[in-house]
Amino acid sequence: MSDDHTMVRVPTYIPSVDKILGGGVPIGSTILLITEPGAGGPEFLFTSLVNY
Repeated sequence: MSDDHTMVRVPTYIPSVDKILGGGVPIGSTILLITEPGAGGPEFLFTSLVNY
């Protein structure tokens, strides 16, 4: 595998999350989001879907 290979990513449109993920969620990957009740898990999902 070459070092210049760039993984295609889908942005979440949440700047801080995209920064942590290196630009977004890698295509073909699965992300498991575990949060405490009231921590904003559904809001994260809805924000990402609405902006996609």
